[in-house]
Amino acid sequence: MLATDALPAKKQEKPPASLSLAVAGRALPGSGIFGSALGASVPFSTSLSPLSGHGPQIFLRIKVEDTPDIVHFATTIPVSAGMSMQEVLERACRKTTVDHPEAYALLLANDNTRILIPLDRTVASLQGKHELVLIRRTMIDDNVVRGTGKTTVSNASI
Repeated sequence: MLATDALPAKKQEKPPASLSLAVAGRALPGSGIFGSALGASVPFSTSLSPLSGHGPQIFLRIKVEDTPDIVHFATTIPVSAGMSMQEVLERACRKTTVDHPEAYALLLANDNTRILIPLDRTVASLQGKHELVLIRRTMIDDNVVRGTGKTTVSNASI
């Protein structure tokens, strides 16, 4: 007889299933820290920033024009490279207390050229340019370049 045969076998105890479900039930939905009610672990961001899923934070300087070429005031908004220009327009309007974002447009002011920014593009399409103009659509004059075209690539250059 071996010495190991004389020792009683250790009993393997599993935690009660109800305990692990109770913990999962109290966890935040989709929390990778506590697991989910489905038993799978879903990762989530530990950052509370709404921008965290879109890349690093970028600051855009928005000049608000009441009339063409006359800046009423300017503001800076935090965005990310993956954010759509539609979201940028809405965020800029909220920050500047403009009531109807659909009545406004964003322009990219490049040297002596002003370009109408398509709202289906992303901030990455600005290619590092951080100064924009928020203007009423009715005030866009003939000097503004339009028709940069639709594309399936949202990061395509403006």
